[in-house]
Amino acid sequence: MAAASAIPADPQGRQLPTEPFARGRSRPLPAEVSQLVVDKRTAHVGEIIRVSYNIIDASPCEPHDWIGLYLCDDGDPNSFLEYYNRGVTGGRKGDIAWLLDPASFEALPGPTAKVQFCYYHKNSRLECISAPIIVTLPTPVTRPVNSAPVQEADLKTVMISGVFARDLKKKMFSRPDPQVRLRVQPGPLCSLLRHHGQNAKSKRVKSTCNPVWPDEIYTFNVIATDVLEFNLKNKAASGAGFLGKATLPVSSHIGQTEGENVVLTLERRSPGEHVTGVVGIRIDFLSEGSAGKWTNVYINQCCMHQDTFWP
Repeated sequence: MAAASAIPADPQGRQLPTEPFARGRSRPLPAEVSQLVVDKRTAHVGEIIRVSYNIIDASPCEPHDWIGLYLCDDGDPNSFLEYYNRGVTGGRKGDIAWLLDPASFEALPGPTAKVQFCYYHKNSRLECISAPIIVTLPTPVTRPVNSAPVQEADLKTVMISGVFARDLKKKMFSRPDPQVRLRVQPGPLCSLLRHHGQNAKSKRVKSTCNPVWPDEIYTFNVIATDVLEFNLKNKAASGAGFLGKATLPVSSHIGQTEGENVVLTLERRSPGEHVTGVVGIRIDFLSEGSAGKWTNVYINQCCMHQDTFWP
């Protein structure tokens, strides 16, 4: 008769607890792990779900940790539907009354969506995942579709000048080498059109948290539903890094007859990032007929008019 299998022991001689295993064998119980638990497996948009988290002492736990709501099988930390920051005062254990905001589910197709909660440490380390939840989506509202193509008369020429940034984040021993990138994007729930994707980028300014680009002017062709996107990056020799982003709806300025000075607060791409500062621009809409025919490439006119810079 075969001898019974020995109870496993750790290097210090202590016996490990065991659980039944197939065919009469035993195996060690799994080590303690962090947990993310939800009180429902099905829900409707607009309902509240109770989310409980318990992060073990062996795992790092910092103020920049966050919980995001994702579609199942989506491994990109930045593609969350909603998120919640743990914050400075948050502990390793806690409960969140999580409201499923209807605005977060507007763009999802189908009658239901399979989602889950994920706890992230800073930007990239996935600590734990909740069980999947089936969310019933609201009946989509039928919107009238305008099938007419965008005409040249619908396009307006916008001029961006006097770009600057203030109070950008810096590393412990160095300042960034900022560069700003501009891009024309469709607005929310708007179709992608031929003129979308126009882009431009500024020169690199070395070692400063307060860069200015007084001699650079950018012109784009836009329609009222478009969004201007500004991305600031650190182009230091040690590697590029994200410094912040901002968006400006064209509709909020397209009716102005005179130029405007606008200051935008820089935002994060994901909740785990640390971003500071603002970006400022001057926005002007050129008069009818001054733009000429539009193309899919940007026009970057570098001039030496110092009066284009403000703050």
